[in-house]
Amino acid sequence: MTFARKLLFDHTKPVVCHCVSRCVRRLFLLQDPKWRRGLMDRMRMLTMHCAIDVLEAAVLGNHLHVVAATHPDLAALWDDREVARRYRSLCPDHAWRVRKKIATDLPAQPEEIETAVADPLLIAKWREELSSLSFFHKLLKQKIARAINLAADGTGHCWEGRFKSIVALDDDAVIAHMVYVALNPGASVDRRCA
Repeated sequence: MTFARKLLFDHTKPVVCHCVSRCVRRLFLLQDPKWRRGLMDRMRMLTMHCAIDVLEAAVLGNHLHVVAATHPDLAALWDDREVARRYRSLCPDHAWRVRKKIATDLPAQPEEIETAVADPLLIAKWREELSSLSFFHKLLKQKIARAINLAADGTGHCWEGRFKSIVALDDDAVIAHMVYVALNPGASVDRRCA
């Protein structure tokens, strides 16, 4: 039986979780080294914008392990403009950019940031998402799933349901999870992210 993550831990406090995501039907969709590299590169980029640290990660042929630490306390220290800049760097306003003829791969634009800052409820939601494991995993896995489907000229899910998360209750548990991930047989690990 699964539980909502909000019942597993308090999202307003820092937590370390060992997260596991499996490919749909346990297919070896991540066997190609370019998908593994793509996941690690995406993880590196996300940690630059989110209030989440990746302590250890391993990509295997059909699943992904990530030991991640959330920092909602850090996100709470960011001013509203910083939250808007970080969020819009990850999730640009595509409709606005198309209307203004601005490329989606450019950094967050001042007008996007000012529009967001004017809405305190939106900033509060984004601040919470920037330290959320669920949001992190969504952004991590969504892009690679699109690329895999495009390369295979296919459609549908690449990931099996939601990711599994195991909360590390103390420092010894954090170390145990990190060691397990680091020593996972068959893992293609790029240490530059962890």
